[in-house]
Amino acid sequence: MPTTRDPFPYPRFENEDTFQGREIPKATYKKPSYIAQQEDPWNRLNATPTLSSARRSYYYNDPEAPSNSLDYSLKSLYDHHNELLKDRNKTLFQVETFTDDHRRILKNRVKTSPPNQAEKSSIRQW
Repeated sequence: MPTTRDPFPYPRFENEDTFQGREIPKATYKKPSYIAQQEDPWNRLNATPTLSSARRSYYYNDPEAPSNSLDYSLKSLYDHHNELLKDRNKTLFQVETFTDDHRRILKNRVKTSPPNQAEKSSIRQW
């Protein structure tokens, strides 16, 4: 066999030095990023905490939150007189899961009440 044979397959591989493709156009922005991050919507999204991140905050204090597993078990809806020897999953159901009168905010949503019948009757439909 002659030694002039090219052992590499066709097409030839390219690397960073021999790349023949066209240059990718860079996006130009009107403002630098440090200024754009101080305006909406980026600033609003960054400055407004979610309910979960607010609860993880150092300054957050919830006196009704259980502090350990004993408090967690005591605040659950388990009645040991009527529901003896239930599974652990069934014994640790919390009040927030099943009832609406727990006075705690579970999500960043405002509860809206449906309009009463007097308001519905005052609306005229054509």
